[in-house]
Amino acid sequence: MRRAAIFVFVALVACVAPARSFGSFQGKANATAKDMLSAVETARLTVQLTQRRKTFSPFISTALGETERDGDAIAGAFDSVQPPDARSDKIRSDLDQILQLATSTLSNLRIAARRTNLVQLTGAAKPLPALSEQLQHFIEVNQ
Repeated sequence: MRRAAIFVFVALVACVAPARSFGSFQGKANATAKDMLSAVETARLTVQLTQRRKTFSPFISTALGETERDGDAIAGAFDSVQPPDARSDKIRSDLDQILQLATSTLSNLRIAARRTNLVQLTGAAKPLPALSEQLQHFIEVNQ
């Protein structure tokens, strides 16, 4: 069992995708921000439809659950990219803060949706507009 655990650990460490240059890392960060913006906007739309009573509970729960999984995958993929230099460390730090808030918010939305609690869902959605703005700003600055 221990050998299997060590093998899995080594395999995961070997999967870290290096960025060979600042430009390459910046491009990966920008693509990550665009992907997360898509997830955040999907969540916003889902919450808006819910508030207008234009959708059903099973759809809301499924849509927000999938959006959360997408957000986690997006953040995880970016975290596996090795920054090549100090400038890249700054970009990584800046984007990581936004990604952490986004994944936490998406998780809170999924929880509220599965509880079918519109008040809690509405409250959990409050950070979404600011997240969208932060991601859009990050994308503009890092083009």
